[in-house]
Amino acid sequence: QFPRLPSKGLRNLPGAGEWPNACDAKGCEGLVTPTVIAQRYKLPDKAAPAQAIKPKKANSMSVAEFQYQFYKDADLKKFGDSCHRDVKVDHVIGEERQTGGVESELDIEYIKSVAPEIELTVIYNGQYSLLDWANQINTLKNPPLVHSVSYGNDEAQQTSTEYMLTCNTAFMKAGVRGLSILFAS
Repeated sequence: QFPRLPSKGLRNLPGAGEWPNACDAKGCEGLVTPTVIAQRYKLPDKAAPAQAIKPKKANSMSVAEFQYQFYKDADLKKFGDSCHRDVKVDHVIGEERQTGGVESELDIEYIKSVAPEIELTVIYNGQYSLLDWANQINTLKNPPLVHSVSYGNDEAQQTSTEYMLTCNTAFMKAGVRGLSILFAS
């Protein structure tokens, strides 16, 4: 479903922004880095004293990953070290492989960059089905409270009106449980 870009096409892309580069990697100049997001959205500085950021123990978040989009701990560490962020996955639901995936690593790196103190769960499904994913989170005993799904379809891309309405019902069930779902986030 998704176009495959050759990996060489994703390297050495110049940044167009004029933001300060707080990452150690020179290649981040002009790009939107975790520090740029923190400044723009007035998020707490990563260097703030630990007592200034006290998340509630019950806070939790997840990213949804599909179609062989896995992550490598070594890649997350490299990003975290370069951009001075604590990037790690706390829990995995579904298959786990130490294979780097551009989509999954981007999702994990940036959600942990803006909320490093919140536990992160990766929910993986081999098939890209928003309905199966929504039903899966609805059956979890203690699901993460915030779900980031950087995939999405509009109504014109659905297989049928019935499928679309069934997905919407599953999303409403999640909402009634107090779950927040952010699409194309």
